[in-house]
Amino acid sequence: MLRIVGLVLACVVVISYTTFVVEAVVRFRKCILYFQNENLPEIENGDRFCYQSERIRFCRETSCPTLSCDNPQPPSIINQSNCQFCPGQCVHGGKVQTVKQQFRHTDGVNYCTCHENNMITCSKLPTNEQNLCN
Repeated sequence: MLRIVGLVLACVVVISYTTFVVEAVVRFRKCILYFQNENLPEIENGDRFCYQSERIRFCRETSCPTLSCDNPQPPSIINQSNCQFCPGQCVHGGKVQTVKQQFRHTDGVNYCTCHENNMITCSKLPTNEQNLCN
């Protein structure tokens, strides 16, 4: 009888055991780190630029800026942006740029120019996690 009671208690303990998954955000300076095969979560009101190292993705995530126009345009699929923009301006890295303005890319190395309709052209020099995350 004692063995049966002990077995029943063991079964109750195993059945009531719950596993908790703790998700932690790992940061390196201004970047969030993701493992190479990890799915990136959606960003609803911002953009993400990532640098892929051997095993880790270093991603700099920015929020969309507050716009000052009455007729914001929808996000630009060409620039892979999730942010709206105002006519005569571009949005990059969470900042508003005006047409013909040159600015530093989020990667910390390249320079870009804002054109009409949120079109942005940039130099294509290689970057690394140090430049991106500083």
